[in-house]
Amino acid sequence: WMSFNTVPTELIVHIFSSIPTRVLLRTVALVCKTFGVSQWQLACAQSEILTAACSRDPTENSCTMKGPTGAVDCVLLLDPDLHGTNAVIAAGARDGNIYLWRRRRREETPGRSMRSFTGSVLSEHTGWVWSLASDPTSTSLLCSGGWDNKVLLWDVAAGQRVENIGTHKFAVLSLLFPESHVLMTGCFDKQIREFDLRTPISHTSTLTGHKGPVLCLGSTGYYVFSASDDKTVCVWDRRTQKRLQKVTHKSIVTWLHYDHGVLTVTEGGRPTGNVNIYSFTGGHLDFLQAFNPGHSKPLTCISHNLVMIATSSQDGLVNLRSWNLADKPLLSLNNHKGNSISRIHWNGSTLVAGGGDMTVSLWTPKSASL
Repeated sequence: WMSFNTVPTELIVHIFSSIPTRVLLRTVALVCKTFGVSQWQLACAQSEILTAACSRDPTENSCTMKGPTGAVDCVLLLDPDLHGTNAVIAAGARDGNIYLWRRRRREETPGRSMRSFTGSVLSEHTGWVWSLASDPTSTSLLCSGGWDNKVLLWDVAAGQRVENIGTHKFAVLSLLFPESHVLMTGCFDKQIREFDLRTPISHTSTLTGHKGPVLCLGSTGYYVFSASDDKTVCVWDRRTQKRLQKVTHKSIVTWLHYDHGVLTVTEGGRPTGNVNIYSFTGGHLDFLQAFNPGHSKPLTCISHNLVMIATSSQDGLVNLRSWNLADKPLLSLNNHKGNSISRIHWNGSTLVAGGGDMTVSLWTPKSASL
């Protein structure tokens, strides 16, 4: 009788080396605690999928969704698995609407065309929808904010509004759920507000210190990062409501993204700007490296995971590169035909982008059937 505990490790490695990582994660990890899934195991699976996809024709893994009658300024990908199935794509547009697309099951509609999606529209904003966020523990709670000063909570599954957080007097430019049921907003009035959605809707605290509109928010949970039109990135402690650090950049910070101890920041300088990379430990940002992502026009957004970095620009391209920053981009996506891309969001192995051409593009690597 043989088990994983008695078989030589070298033999196990030799056997597993011929099996795709995603197969191991879906099978062996389910029957043996020794091979429980960790973040780095998931990263190996992502790397396998993404690297293979970057070597193919981009059109094989891309599709474009139409519907908005205004430029798309924010996008969000909710509840995808490793291969982008079960995804809900949300997009906010300048026509005042939020557009939702749900992917049908593969057995219903094989392929990558629009027929693979069903769509719906949420219409209660009266101005540009500029920001979207979702509760980390809920696949159906969506929050939207915009230039009509409104912050609305939606039940995506039901397709209806559940709350209007009507305490803002200026445009809401950024949204964040640092933890479940806690919402933070960054506004044109230079302030960051926090709301506890479990209590009657009124903001519980306000963070002040920026000298320009708050363009973007990120979080580790207790710590919050904010980017502003004043060219700074600030680190805040939510528990003490104090600013711990301020980092000044050479130009406007258009976006930031935090994941797995790394903060990436885009500078929107002309004609191009740099991406700055920081490590974050003990409540402090430490500068690691800056690089030029290779765009021909100002940067608009950035998103990263354990495997790759994605950057978008007014040049209409999304560049995908590995963390070996000396290498050239592995892939440049031109799904928006040169039109400026406002936002991108990478979740799992799936990337969604929205732009000035009033469309939303989805890049999902194809995976072999198991």
